[in-house]
This record gives sequence, C-alpha cells and structure tokens, in this order.
Amino acid sequence: MIIRPAVKEDINTLAELTRDALSFASSPDPYAWQLEDPALRERLESYLDAAKGSAFVLEVEGSIAGFVASHYDELDPRKADKGAIIDLLAVGQQYRSQGFGTHLVRELLLRLPEQGITSINVNVIGSSDSALRFWRRVGFRELAVTMSVELNPQT
Repeated sequence: MIIRPAVKEDINTLAELTRDALSFASSPDPYAWQLEDPALRERLESYLDAAKGSAFVLEVEGSIAGFVASHYDELDPRKADKGAIIDLLAVGQQYRSQGFGTHLVRELLLRLPEQGITSINVNVIGSSDSALRFWRRVGFRELAVTMSVELNPQT
C-alpha cells in the first residue's frame, strides 16, 4: 500500500470511484457530485492545484483503491491561517472495510499542516451512524447539528 498525491493521469479512475461512492453516500455531500463526466473530471482536477486543495490516492498492488479530496478555505481574513474541508472520501468496493479510508484521512491530516492548514472539517449529511462513527474514530468531533423541515411536503 502506498499513498501519494493525485495526478492528472488519475482523474478517470477517481471519477469512477466517485460514481461508485455515491451509491453508499460516502461523500459528505453526495448531491454535489452528481455531475456529468466532463464537469466531474473538471471538479476533480481542481484538487490538483496545490493552492486550492489537495487529493491523495491510495494504491494497492499498483491499482488505485481509494482517494480523499479537500479544498482550502480562509478561516479569518486578518490572519494567515487556512482551514480545509474534506469534500470526498471514496474507496472502491473491493477495498472497503480494510482500513484504507482511515489511512487516507490520516495521511491528509499529516500533510495539511505543510500547506498552512490549521483546522479541517467534514460535513456528514443525513443520519448515517456508520459515517459518524468513522469520522469520530479518525479524530473528528461534532461542532453543530443542522436540521431541516420541508415546508411544502408532497403527499
């Protein structure tokens, strides 16, 4: 197993992993990823710009098993610190439940301070207990709970 920064040649594989990940809603915001192929590839390529974000892939025996992608966000315009938001964590079906997602997130947490990142957030949409357990296990804690009500429910 190796973890390395994503490169442009990885984009097709990352797009496939992203589509597969949506089937079990591993993305903090799965609806933001329902894009046509060119738009999806363009969005994934944006993480390759080190000034805007970062993406790391995990390889097993020469094949990409998963990846994590985050973008940077200014925390306070009066300070030089930056935050990051994890947008997507995707692991191929045959590689799930083997700790690869944990390895990817931990690598991201180790590397982000090199980019001046002082905090990192992830949004967990819905009420997925397994997703919440995962993010807690890798060191995240809840800061807020967002709730909603549909004003014009369709019957």
